[in-house]
Amino acid sequence: TPLTLIASPIDEVISNEKLSDAGMENMQVAKRNTDRMLRLINQILDFRKIQNDKMKVLVEQVDIIPLILKIYGNFVPMAHTHRIDFRLFCPLDSFVMYTDVDKLEKILFNLLSNAFKYTPAGKDIKMLVRSYSYEELNESYRSEVYHKGDCNEMRYLMLRIEDSGKGISKEERDKVFIPFYQVPESTVANVPGTGIGLSLVYSIVKLCRGGIFIEDMDHTGACFVVVLPISPMAFKEEEIDTSIGEEGIMDSQADSLDMANGGTEMSES
Repeated sequence: TPLTLIASPIDEVISNEKLSDAGMENMQVAKRNTDRMLRLINQILDFRKIQNDKMKVLVEQVDIIPLILKIYGNFVPMAHTHRIDFRLFCPLDSFVMYTDVDKLEKILFNLLSNAFKYTPAGKDIKMLVRSYSYEELNESYRSEVYHKGDCNEMRYLMLRIEDSGKGISKEERDKVFIPFYQVPESTVANVPGTGIGLSLVYSIVKLCRGGIFIEDMDHTGACFVVVLPISPMAFKEEEIDTSIGEEGIMDSQADSLDMANGGTEMSES
């Protein structure tokens, strides 16, 4: 509540008051840091929910591309400030899936925050969005994601985030999802860390019946891959928004199989 009472007047001043360029810049700094503090508090609350087995998922049928574009846009100012070439590669103009929007946003936000934390100025970050059938998935992914019956009928959303930081050694990869663990000897920290974000992402991905993986790359840096099922059959009845109805469920399954691909590439440097 105290932070909310701080954030609201800041938003009011930014929206309605005539400020000098320096004054507006200072208010924007205050807003960014207040927003960040709110996110950190929410992370801690989410972490406690997971520890006490109180975090639940409630999925709904939604086109996730506008959400991804919104999150991408939220990080563009940070990319500009730190002179980072931030690119989004998304061949999907629309992608309808069953997901918990709040959980998906937390997954993306924490993974991107981690990427920006370790990427130095002048380097690049890539976010890739793809859709795969079960058969098209890498074999190492299959055992970690939900699958049932005729797996060839199931499709998945894949989110891949690559940074250009120091990378994560194979010895460290089993530890980065442990609460409060931070990769040692970090020489680049554009965003101070807490050691909660990746642990939270891991737990949320599992709640959403998906898998998260750390992959090797040709160049220095870290690559996180998240694979999530898109079908309502991956979730329990009480985890699905009942306002959708059976007709909506059948339509979404048909849409996910017949989805046409377009082309989207966005960048900010």
